[in-house]
Amino acid sequence: MKKPIMVAIMNFFVWGTGYLYLHRAWGFWLAFINFNIIYVAIMVDLSIIYNPLFFVFMLIPSLAFAWHGYEMAKKEEKPRKRK
Repeated sequence: MKKPIMVAIMNFFVWGTGYLYLHRAWGFWLAFINFNIIYVAIMVDLSIIYNPLFFVFMLIPSLAFAWHGYEMAKKEEKPRKRK
């Protein structure tokens, strides 16, 4: 059984790793594409990383991936009822 808090921590610090922990490769690839888009934006204009709002901007996807991974793991954690 996967621990939801572990998935949230993994997704917060390294986007997509929590999805790999849950065996959901699509989530990893979504996070990977999102990271690469941001990386390309940084390479175009390196001065963006000196803007304090940049870190707020990076915090939003981290929180979103952490919350989504946590919710996915929580749904898998619930025992299924048999009829």
